[in-house]
Formats: sequence, structure tokens, C-alpha cells
Amino acid sequence: MSSVNPRVRSANSHAYTTLQSQLADPLAQKQSALALLTDDMKVHLRFAKASVSSDQQLALIGWGGHSAPMARQAPSQPRNLERQGEGWVHLDWKQGTDGGKPSAYTVQRREMPDGAWTQAATAVDVEITLTNQPHSKPLEYRVLAMNRAGESDASNTVAVTR
Repeated sequence: MSSVNPRVRSANSHAYTTLQSQLADPLAQKQSALALLTDDMKVHLRFAKASVSSDQQLALIGWGGHSAPMARQAPSQPRNLERQGEGWVHLDWKQGTDGGKPSAYTVQRREMPDGAWTQAATAVDVEITLTNQPHSKPLEYRVLAMNRAGESDASNTVAVTR
């Protein structure tokens, strides 16, 4: 087995590092140009598809026709509403399994047993911590999911007395 002279090994290592640094800048320029080209092509393709009036014209360039618009669906009922804590009310729930995707949730409360439902808060996630809620009153909470198509049925209720 032959040994490599340390000077030769050092020279080769230096040459490799120099070559690598020389190639890094052109590669970065190429990647930047490719990203700009890709974005520009997407804009032009979206414009072409939007300006074409018939599916036959799209077929000439190998594209399928316009897809039928999908009807929006109201989200399904939130489920498994839970509460936790003392001095504050923490509610969490599961997103419904059917219907459209919720854009927000309305948290409602009422005095038990027959009070009117009022909005307590709005959440964009599947949990919320409520502070400054009425004290010494039995309250009931529920959650409704909502999106542009409408509102879901109300979740199960949770009773809280603070």
C-alpha cells in the first residue's frame, strides 16, 4: 500500500475547495434565474387559461378543459368539546369530519338552564382560553364552526360553574 505525500494531499484538498467555491456562485445564479422563470411561466399560463373562452382551445395546446366549480359546503359540527381549569375556562374540541373546512369558530355561552345563547369569543384554532367570564353563575358553552358557505350545527355543550 503506497502512502500519499502530505503536501500532495494538502494541494489536492486546496484545489478541491477552490473549485467548489468557484462553482457555488454560478449555481446560485442559475437557481435564482430558474425560480424567476418558473414564476413568470406560471403567471403566463394562468393568464392564458383565464383568457381562453372554450375548452377546445385548451385542447389544442394539450390541456384539459376547465373544471366545474365546486359548491362550497358549510363545515360539519365540532365535536368533543371539553373544559379545564379553575379561575378560567379552557375549551378545546375536534374539527368536524364532514363538510367544508372551517375558517373560524364561534364560542357561545348562556346561563343555565334556559338563557339565550350569546357570543363569548371567536377562535381560529380548535381551542381557546376564556378569561373574565361571569362568576357564580352556572354557564353552558358550545361551539359552532363557520366558513363562507355557512355555519355548522352546534357542538355538544359543556357546563361550567365558577
